[in-house]
Amino acid sequence: AGIAYEFNRYAGAHDNAVTRVLRAPGMAMQRFTTVEPEDDMIEVAIIALTEALKIENDVPDYSAKDTNSSDNQSEAETEGNQPDSEDTPEENIYVTSDK
Repeated sequence: AGIAYEFNRYAGAHDNAVTRVLRAPGMAMQRFTTVEPEDDMIEVAIIALTEALKIENDVPDYSAKDTNSSDNQSEAETEGNQPDSEDTPEENIYVTSDK
């Protein structure tokens, strides 16, 4: 592995007749095993990426805030009372669990 690494490093840094001959089998294998994608393959890849980006933008809300706390907060505000700082929805949105 060390010899192959050093050879690839040397062959990549130099372009002469000897390195071209030594690289030829590897380049032939690369041309043999890689093929340009067809148009329908590219179309499927674009659709898949578009759908994946849609899913990434729809991040669900996993917060531990109480669904009734917004009702309690609005009632407290209408009565003229300010809610405690621990009841505001902006705080404690992300909660980790030890379970």
